[in-house]
Amino acid sequence: NRRQRHLTIPCEMCIRDRSHTTAPVNVGTSVIGLRYKDGVMLACDTSVSYGSMRHSKHQTRVHKLSDESAMVTSGEMSDFQEFVKILREKYESDVIENDGAQFLKPRDYFNYISRINYQRRMKGDPLWTGNIIGGVRQDNGEIFLGMVDLYGTKIEGNFLLTGLAAHYCQVLL
Repeated sequence: NRRQRHLTIPCEMCIRDRSHTTAPVNVGTSVIGLRYKDGVMLACDTSVSYGSMRHSKHQTRVHKLSDESAMVTSGEMSDFQEFVKILREKYESDVIENDGAQFLKPRDYFNYISRINYQRRMKGDPLWTGNIIGGVRQDNGEIFLGMVDLYGTKIEGNFLLTGLAAHYCQVLL
């Protein structure tokens, strides 16, 4: 009786570590945020490029964070979708806790996104996005506009641009 030996080879998916993006591929650009007297305007184009070709003409990169705030994103589309998933989970967990300290203010989202980007950058797995977060608080009327880049750097201003808009529209604004 010879013992049969079975050779098992794990599949590729089991061997690889899970990472999202090592270099941006499906990229969306041109995001503009403006703060004015009564509120905030966030705008972006709807095209997504695959290298030098246009991949899609009708993609949305705007996400409503809460009743008071929204986010627009330039950069890798899959990383934007990952951000939407992370922020939706955070919002739902805060609503479920129902402890009165809900995470709904624009500045809170701004700081949270910055922490996510900084932690991911330090792990070597950044989310390749430039995010502009804007909103108006209902309780005190504070108008907020801030930008977070893929390194976790935070910038606040009256107008903010990412992607190609930062190169072409800076002078106009």
